[in-house]
Amino acid sequence: MKEELKFYLLAEEGGWDCSQYAFQYKNTLFQSDAYKVLQVNVLQAKNHLSKKAMDIVKGYESLSQEPQTLRDVFIEETTLNYLALHSFPEYYLNPLAINPNYSGELTTLGELIYTIQGKDMSINEIIADETIPLENKKREIKEQCDGYLRDMNQLVYRSLNIIQKRAFSKDDSKKSGVIAILDAIIFVVLNFILAFLFLYPFFPFRNVIYHPDPSKAMTYLCYLEPIIIFLYDLFFILFHGYRCNISEPYNYARRFLKKNTKRVFQDLEKGRDDLYNYLCGAINNRILLKGDIKDFSKLSSSYVDFDKVVNVSELKNRKMYRVLHSLSVITLTLACLISLVTLMVYLVGLLYQTAI
Repeated sequence: MKEELKFYLLAEEGGWDCSQYAFQYKNTLFQSDAYKVLQVNVLQAKNHLSKKAMDIVKGYESLSQEPQTLRDVFIEETTLNYLALHSFPEYYLNPLAINPNYSGELTTLGELIYTIQGKDMSINEIIADETIPLENKKREIKEQCDGYLRDMNQLVYRSLNIIQKRAFSKDDSKKSGVIAILDAIIFVVLNFILAFLFLYPFFPFRNVIYHPDPSKAMTYLCYLEPIIIFLYDLFFILFHGYRCNISEPYNYARRFLKKNTKRVFQDLEKGRDDLYNYLCGAINNRILLKGDIKDFSKLSSSYVDFDKVVNVSELKNRKMYRVLHSLSVITLTLACLISLVTLMVYLVGLLYQTAI
């Protein structure tokens, strides 16, 4: 904050109305380099599930674009500078929660930033620094590893809350079950109608199949009905098959976590211990780390794929899902309409024993 604004901030605390200065300064605040850095970095932070990454995103989204007072401006500027500094991956990455497909700028755990003796230092810098007592290094490493474990445990609890509902369902209410049952019933009914039309011994209908009469509606419907039903069946099967395939990791995690949560927590503790021993070994032998950024990740290599669980809501956004869902809905609508018209024409013809 500029020096003259500090005077107005003090005056504001004394009761002066300095809102005009707050309004004037907001453009400077949200056009600053810190804000531009945060805007870019937060896009990458959204792809990570660590608590620190999520805090960066939440902090960015909570920044007020309309500070009313200089006190608001001071708080916003302080928050903005803190978020911008800590929005780089070396500050928020959790080695236990790194996506196995991660291909960012960090390549080693040695680049992660820890705070030791009041200074921010990378792990490799801590390893190489001979002025820091070995006990202090290991104590800081242990605290960080414990923090990583707490972070992962929270991810498990978050996953447990998510799996209370099925994939693609907003809730586990009776409404979702009724819709699923209704969907299956419609599929059976439409195919039953098709089978009835062609298997029931109604000669006038059979006759227009083999001897088309352009003046009869049955001539068109007897060909249109099976074509539409075939397309509906095809896209119904493709859509639900694809849906089951992409949601299987989530559904497996749902089944597993309901009965084996304890094993997951135990596996995460083992991962924490392995990470701690690895870092302590590097410290004891003064070996700088490299190429190991994903070696201790438990995000997808534990008993369940937490990434799939937490991001299950994104399954509906996949292009193939949206395309197949649209085609399924369109053909269902057409199939219902054509089947209804065909059945009505068929029943009227059956009543008068003539082709309509």
